Formats: sequence, structure tokens, C-alpha cells
Amino acid sequence: MWLTLAAGQTAHEEPQDAPEADLRTVFGAGGARLRALGQALAQRHPDREPHLYLACMGVIGGRQGAGLGSAMLRHRLERADAEGLAAYLEASSPRSRALYLRHGFEDLGEPVRVADSPLLWPMWRRPRR
Repeated sequence: MWLTLAAGQTAHEEPQDAPEADLRTVFGAGGARLRALGQALAQRHPDREPHLYLACMGVIGGRQGAGLGSAMLRHRLERADAEGLAAYLEASSPRSRALYLRHGFEDLGEPVRVADSPLLWPMWRRPRR
């Protein structure tokens, strides 16, 4: 799922009036953890220029490693290059990070970890012209 973000826009916005109790109602005990993760990622998300944000991408387990993820990335990144748009994402595993590195993404600082969560690697790709 690709989002097109303008300069100054972030995908990690939450309503200012969302009380902690509402998060618990929707997400249970993980609500506070989800909010902390969103805040940590928002601090790292670049917002100085328009860009694409790959919020999530997945390939069903039995089809992983068959090139489907690469095909999806190539399809949108070719258009991004033609439009002069950079791209940003957070890789959620060493395997996905390796995939994104092969497609021109670079690490954007140190990985993010909130409490005992898995690492997330913020990554950035400049458009190729």
C-alpha cells in the first residue's frame, strides 16, 4: 500500500483528542505500545520533500521468494522515478530489508525499537533519473 505524501505531511498522524482509553478499547493492552511505536516512527519519517510511503507490502507465505515482491516494487518505483519522487518505508525484518536494499533503498539512520518490539529499519530511496 503506497501513500503519496506532500512535503510536511506524515502518515503517522493520530487525532490529538484520542484518549488512551479509546486506544485500549480498540487495541486492548497493546494500545499504548502501538501509540509509542507510532510516535517513534513519526520522529524518523522524513517530511522535507514529497515522497511515496510504502506503508505495508506482503506476499503470501507459500509464494515468498518467487519474485512477486520485487515485481510489485519495480512497478511502482519505475513510476516514482519517472515522477521524480523519492520513497520511504520501514523494513520489518532482515529479509525484507535485504529486498529493499536490492531495489535501491538505503538505511535512514539506526533501526527503531520500542520496548521489546522487533527492529524496524527506516529506509529511503532517491528517484533514479
